Amino acid sequence: MYFESTQSSGIWQIGKPQKTLFDSAYSGDFALITDTLLNYSTSSSDTFYIGFSIYGNGTSLEFKHRYDLDSLHAFGNIELSIDSGQTWKLLHDSINPFYLWSQQNTNIGSYGTEVYKLYTKHDLIGNKNGFTGKSAGWINTMIMFPCYAIKRPWEVYLRFNFSADSMALAGEGWMIDDIIINSFGGECSDLRENAIVPIIDIYPNPSQSEIVQLSKAWDQKVKFKIYNLTGQLAQDGIIEAYQYSIPLKKLQSGFYNLHFYDKEQLLGVAKFQKQ
Repeated sequence: MYFESTQSSGIWQIGKPQKTLFDSAYSGDFALITDTLLNYSTSSSDTFYIGFSIYGNGTSLEFKHRYDLDSLHAFGNIELSIDSGQTWKLLHDSINPFYLWSQQNTNIGSYGTEVYKLYTKHDLIGNKNGFTGKSAGWINTMIMFPCYAIKRPWEVYLRFNFSADSMALAGEGWMIDDIIINSFGGECSDLRENAIVPIIDIYPNPSQSEIVQLSKAWDQKVKFKIYNLTGQLAQDGIIEAYQYSIPLKKLQSGFYNLHFYDKEQLLGVAKFQKQ
């Protein structure tokens, strides 16, 4: 699992809470918080990402959090992506599983997500869904992935969004702690062989070099695309037949996802960190 914020000077911080309400983490000394010292300001927004791999059946992510927000003009919400940030789906609380991408991505197949202790589709701030107002202390939220229809680990991204508009009254914001990933492993009952997407190893990883090496080459020309965590295309190009390396065009430091294609067919995926 790894963490990355969209802004180097954003309001999301990892540190010791030192506010009136947010005066301590749930456990230990540190938490993820919208500024450890100051209330959020008007017209402020920031996002942080969590990326992690899930495999088979019984994977879940849970976290503790609390919030102190203007109920009319500030909110926080969570989105999920399974395609390197190219598309995002807003999560809602659910008693029964709801399907986010049912058969829309043929490389992955259908899967469902159950979410407990989250805002519902009826919790609106303007035209947005999300947490708002004041929580009654700490809340434990869980996101469950009942079945992931692949036989190899797959990268999942959660995007935690905070926003306050120009009319927002001051508040202490949103604080998150004790993010835990649970996995029981095992295969799903509806796995299909054509749902497997090979994972390609890259080295060195992390890389400070302008060139990375691949663990696999193909016997024909292959397209590649490199995406950052926001889903933006950072680089693309062609790999020649039997080519085991890719030049990096001055990528900024951060985590990237690398996809390989034969026309529109996804041949493999990789993740690497550029330092």
